[in-house]
Amino acid sequence: MFYNQDNKLTKRSEELFWGNSSALLNKMANYHVTKDKELDMWKAKREGVDRAAGYYDTQAEAEKAAKRFSANSGGGEVKIHSPNGPIRDSDTVKPGNDPNPPPDKRH
Repeated sequence: MFYNQDNKLTKRSEELFWGNSSALLNKMANYHVTKDKELDMWKAKREGVDRAAGYYDTQAEAEKAAKRFSANSGGGEVKIHSPNGPIRDSDTVKPGNDPNPPPDKRH
């Protein structure tokens, strides 16, 4: 919890507690798999955070790790980017909910 100088809860704490914000606690665990060109490695990074969850030699390793992280955090969407940036594929990880799941022909 966050308190101000008057020892009152801040608006951010109230939002986190009551669920009235887009805080990470209220979101699905969505991850992006992208190429880090400086390190020449693939990274798995959760949406809304600054640091990568992990770095990997191959895109397949980063995708597998991102799916595991998402599943362990309650499920969500894993978006796989091509080396030059655009999203080329995505996959819903259980127990995340996809309101209109398309037939998955790749996985």
